[in-house]
Amino acid sequence: GGAPPPVVSVFSRASAAIDAPRTRPQLVVLVLDHVLWPYSVDENTDASTPSANPYPDVDGIFAALRSKSIKMAAVLNTVGADKVEELLARYGWAGHFDVMERLPADAGEEHIGSVRRKLGVAYTQMICFDTDRARLRELARLGATTVLVRNGLTVEVLAQAFSQFDSSDLANRGF
Repeated sequence: GGAPPPVVSVFSRASAAIDAPRTRPQLVVLVLDHVLWPYSVDENTDASTPSANPYPDVDGIFAALRSKSIKMAAVLNTVGADKVEELLARYGWAGHFDVMERLPADAGEEHIGSVRRKLGVAYTQMICFDTDRARLRELARLGATTVLVRNGLTVEVLAQAFSQFDSSDLANRGF
């Protein structure tokens, strides 16, 4: 219980997590369901109910990523994509994303391949947050830093991802 953490404190912790490694990705890709909010969105989702609230750290994390000029891409399941866009607008997040892709859940890595082509960012320059192990394995094989999200996007998950990105980048350069 208790009140959600203040955005300012989350922002400063997220900023520190982004600044900690020597290298940063150019792009953060987020598969939204169970990463930004604790449920799957479909055409029956009521975006106006209190139970539709996002995970508490997301606002501050988005602000920190934006302040560091890191591009963001959202991947939406085609089932319920209109409801997702309603939620993004409700939370004031729609403008945060450089690209929003609507693709079927069984699209495999193509959802990220499409984002990669639109933004001109190599797989090795991105961190992908998802709840689907198979998709993440495929993306890791292509060179992306991948993070399996279990309980939503938190500052701790972000810090782990940026540290993992930095380690893989240094390994790729022979350090």
